[in-house]
Amino acid sequence: MDPSQALSVGGLTQLEVIGQRSIMIFDPTPLPMSEPSKLFYYRGAVRSGNLDNQLRACNATIFKLNEEEHAPELYANLTQVDHPCVIKALGFANRVEEDINCSYLALTPFNTTFDAYTKKDTGADQNGRLTEDFITLINDIIDGLEELHSLGYYCPDLKCNCVAVIRQSGSISAKIWKFDRCDPGMEEEQKNGDWLRLGQLINSVSANKEVLNLVRKIGNGRLKGKSIMKETALLTVRKKFDNVLAFYLHISVHCQKKPNQSQQE
Repeated sequence: MDPSQALSVGGLTQLEVIGQRSIMIFDPTPLPMSEPSKLFYYRGAVRSGNLDNQLRACNATIFKLNEEEHAPELYANLTQVDHPCVIKALGFANRVEEDINCSYLALTPFNTTFDAYTKKDTGADQNGRLTEDFITLINDIIDGLEELHSLGYYCPDLKCNCVAVIRQSGSISAKIWKFDRCDPGMEEEQKNGDWLRLGQLINSVSANKEVLNLVRKIGNGRLKGKSIMKETALLTVRKKFDNVLAFYLHISVHCQKKPNQSQQE
C-alpha cells in the first residue's frame, strides 16, 4: 500500500506506518483535549500486521499535523529518549489530503495537557498555595527537561499543549512530547531559555509572593533544574512542616545553651 494513502475498512481508517505496523483511527471526527486546551486528537491504535491479522493493538492518541509540523522528526526525536517524563512515540504516517501533505503522530494515550493546570480558575492555586498535583507536574517537567538537555535537546515551544498529563492508578504525571535538537553553538542559550519558559508557565497560575519570588529568580538565571523545586513556592504543606520539624530538631541537638560557670560550681 502506498504510504500516502489511507484504507477505510469497517469504519476504521488505517494509515501505514513503518514496515508492518499500522495506525488505526477509530473515529474520523477529531476530539478536543480537556479545556482550555485548543488541541484536537483522534482516538486510535497502533498494531503490527495488516487488517487481516488479529494481533493485539496498542491504544494511542493520534495528532494530525500540518505542513509546518513534521511527524517523522517528532517521532525520531521521541524514539531517542527513554525517560518516564518524556512520552512514548508509537508511530507516524504521512498522507496527502486535498493536495496538502499531512502527517499523523501516534503517542501513548492521553486526553489532558498541562494547559488544564495553568489557569487561575482550574484549582492549581488554592488558598494562595500551589496544589500538590501542580507541584508534582512541575517536578516531572523539570526532570524531563534535564533529561532532554543531557541528550542535546530543548523545548523552543515549551507551552502547556506540549506537555501531556496522565492520571493512572491514583497518580498524576507530566510527559513532554514536543522538542527539538539544539543548534550547534547555541546549546546553552537554548537550554537556558527552557527555564525561562517554565517560569512563565508557573507565573500564569498564581500571583502570590512566593511564586513571584520564584519566577523572579528563574528569570534572572539564579535558578535552574532541580534547584527550582527547593524553593518555598514549590514545597508541599507536608514538606514545609517536615522542614520546620527538622529545623527545631537541629536546634535542640546542636544549639543547646551551655551552662555557665556558676551553675557548674
